[in-house]
Amino acid sequence: EVNERRKAEQKTAEETMSESSIEITGIEAINAALEEMTVKAERSVLREGMKAAADVVTGSLQAEGSKAPGEIGDALADPGSWTRSISIRSGHSAETKIGPKGALPEVHVGRGATKTEKGWRGQPKGSRYRRSLFYLLEMMEGLRTRDNAKNLPQSHPMSTGFQKSQSNAVQAFITNLKDKLGI
Repeated sequence: EVNERRKAEQKTAEETMSESSIEITGIEAINAALEEMTVKAERSVLREGMKAAADVVTGSLQAEGSKAPGEIGDALADPGSWTRSISIRSGHSAETKIGPKGALPEVHVGRGATKTEKGWRGQPKGSRYRRSLFYLLEMMEGLRTRDNAKNLPQSHPMSTGFQKSQSNAVQAFITNLKDKLGI
């Protein structure tokens, strides 16, 4: 039961951090041009547009993440610390998921797991591990408890980065579609 609840909480946190959607309506010229294309060509154009939008958002996430102090800021500023996946759906829609990948280079040694009311917490004593960027960002966003994060800033780099770049990402997507479609 505890594992199921933990998996559900983790799924919710992952969705909160990595999924956002933008719906663009009223763009008849783009829709008409997409209707005339083959499915393969349409998917290619949508994928390129989503790549342009994802690049804008990733750049903003890097800028916000680099404000974190020390090793965490250095890691989040690195373009290689971010991943994106693009899914093309039916009906001229596409989705991109952007999130952190990797871990901090410093190796930590577990001090022993402790029993809490929610189950076991922490690493087994003596085990070596690296702190994942995803986990650290969850704590910075306030999606996880902060018992072990006394020195970690609660700066919300994912939320702030997405909010700052949302309109620019939409503009990049539309501009890229218009360029590819010759509109």
